[in-house]
Amino acid sequence: MSKILKINQGDYVVQVEPGGYIILDTGEVGGIKGTVTIKGNLDVQGAQTQVSSTDTAISDNIIILNSGEPGPGINVPIKYGLSGFKINRGTTDGTNLGDALSAQVLFSETDTAYVPSTGARANGSFVLRTSTGATDVLSNLKLTAIELRSISSNSTNDIVVDLRNSASVIKLVNSTDTENNTKYHERVVHDDCLVTKKFVSTYIASGTVTPGMADVDKIYKFNLDNTVASKVLATLNSLDMIIGTTIIANVTASGLNANTINPYTGSLITVNSIVGLTDQSDPTVISSKTQLYSKSTANGAGKSGLYFINDTASDELVAKNRALLFSMLF
Repeated sequence: MSKILKINQGDYVVQVEPGGYIILDTGEVGGIKGTVTIKGNLDVQGAQTQVSSTDTAISDNIIILNSGEPGPGINVPIKYGLSGFKINRGTTDGTNLGDALSAQVLFSETDTAYVPSTGARANGSFVLRTSTGATDVLSNLKLTAIELRSISSNSTNDIVVDLRNSASVIKLVNSTDTENNTKYHERVVHDDCLVTKKFVSTYIASGTVTPGMADVDKIYKFNLDNTVASKVLATLNSLDMIIGTTIIANVTASGLNANTINPYTGSLITVNSIVGLTDQSDPTVISSKTQLYSKSTANGAGKSGLYFINDTASDELVAKNRALLFSMLF
């Protein structure tokens, strides 16, 4: 039989001793408990609210956390600049993981992230992590993996992946430009964009010199500090081979230009062709080197036109007919 307590005027207050309990007991029969229904708002002003039910159904479409924050931003000294959800993970080997290694989905006021629209970093980022246990400050316990079936952006923006907490990023470009109806591989126009097989195939097939071959005018090898270690550079008039900032050799319409030619293996250089030497003026002596060159033979005693110069001598190599004549004369 139901009983109703009705207060027509004023409030109804139930008060116990400080630290005491108020218990609403609906009883239990055969494992089935009764229900407490509150027709009106529920305002809990204590320090902790604990719900021990098996299933919780909430009809609110938006749950507000950190309500009443005076701001701006989530209070850093008191609330560590964090707000979100913590998931208890139980215990193992007698050690409580409920707090120490709980999984957390948080918004951090102090964690920074790259903002594509400004090209700079700004405070405020969602963080997936485990707790440190002692305090809720951010730590190296950020989760390193997340399993997803798909990631999508809005209809206009790229997806930007922030690398190493810096302005270095990689981009997944927006797949379709609704205005021009261009596809993903046609929109890969920036250095940070990830390419697809379609982009690579299209790029290679677009060769203007030879269809099916890519037109490349630079090949770079970078150091870890992003400086150029070496490169091959094609210009309108030459093909330059550069180590660091020094041109080691280049190829022009007149031939190969190189200061030094060394054997790739061993100590022998083989030239399987005629070597044409253009007449030169007498060079300056280079220590510990013998230089071989040609010059005008009009007055040369050896009549070969081939000369050498080293640390101790400079002379002309003798031609065969001159060698015979000198042998008869001397």
